[in-house]
Amino acid sequence: MSGAKAIVVTARGDGQTYLMQIRNNDNTRYIQRFTTVADIEQSYILPIADFVSVDWRLSPIAGAAPMDIANVVQIGFYLLDKQVGPFEIAISSISADSV
Repeated sequence: MSGAKAIVVTARGDGQTYLMQIRNNDNTRYIQRFTTVADIEQSYILPIADFVSVDWRLSPIAGAAPMDIANVVQIGFYLLDKQVGPFEIAISSISADSV
């Protein structure tokens, strides 16, 4: 993923907002939210520059270094922000985009 400008997540969602978390090899966490379209597979382009460094409670860290995409060791998806009820997201691919 070195040199990527964005991460592209292709998924069929349920209309809810999900959080993508990336963890680097130094345990630094970065997040970005995206809202899915219900029952339609779609590609969601998440610019690297828009990922926010956060602590373990997902609170932003002021003055944190930008994400180093070359050191990614873990990717996770979460449903947060007090959303309730059933949910479903089917991720078919995750890729890097250098454009």
